[in-house]
Amino acid sequence: MKPYFVLDASALLAWFFQEPGASAVTHALRKGVAVSSINWAETLQKLLGHGVTPDQVHTDLKEKQILNKALVIQPFTATDAEAVAFLQAETKVSGLSLADRACLALAHRFGVPALTADRIWSTLTIPNLQIEVIR
Repeated sequence: MKPYFVLDASALLAWFFQEPGASAVTHALRKGVAVSSINWAETLQKLLGHGVTPDQVHTDLKEKQILNKALVIQPFTATDAEAVAFLQAETKVSGLSLADRACLALAHRFGVPALTADRIWSTLTIPNLQIEVIR
């Protein structure tokens, strides 16, 4: 099933910690979202830094019937890798990471908006790619 949005790790973390922008992610989850496995790894790493284990995250999301339903983790493909490489030139000035570009590549693959909490993304103008900053 095609998602309505693709989430960056910063958007997911805003939702997990109920930071500004969390309501936009909740709205997106009601419609259906995808997350690149690269961004999922970044999210888990940052949650682990706050004492939340990956098992706790999986259990919580499954109990809320979110994981693999409202939130689907998408594998990072060879096509995504090529898109990430090409996006380097367009995002270098903004300092986007490989994980940021993985999010953009997935959004491009599905033709849906990428949601992020990272305000620097609002300065990007990339053809055929919509970016929504949640705060």
